Amino acid sequence: LFGALLSLLQKPLTQFRFKYVNRPWRRLLEALLVNILTNAVRLLITALTNECVPVDEAFESAVSLKYKKDFSQFSCPDGYHNLFAALLYNPLDVVLQALLHNENEEAYSASLLISTLAFYTFFTILTYGIAVPSGLFIPAFVWGGKNELLTTHPNRPGNPVFTC
Repeated sequence: LFGALLSLLQKPLTQFRFKYVNRPWRRLLEALLVNILTNAVRLLITALTNECVPVDEAFESAVSLKYKKDFSQFSCPDGYHNLFAALLYNPLDVVLQALLHNENEEAYSASLLISTLAFYTFFTILTYGIAVPSGLFIPAFVWGGKNELLTTHPNRPGNPVFTC
């Protein structure tokens, strides 16, 4: 179902690229603009949400102690970590392991999962087809992991999927 949605949304963008982004300098410019947009939105969303979690709670919900360095303080005060930044600024394999192998099911709020899910979906659609080597395999796993956490844990705080 997700693949069909991606194909449906990708078709007009691909047609636009065939028509207007057909020269090497335009492909380079598109790649630079997508890079700037991705990082600007990631920075803005992380700064606006500012979901800070105390260090002890963040460490307890981490997959293992070897990933504790992957928690980002970002704009949080000392002794706190920003879970949103941890999900957006870490390599996708770390994010995937943190999502799927986390023993604390309530470590990530529904709003955090929904907003990062929207981020990954939008930028997966945008970056697919630009003139840079980018894959869809691991981002699709991350998307599936966040979707799984939202749909299989109805008791998650703020989960709109199962609230009546």
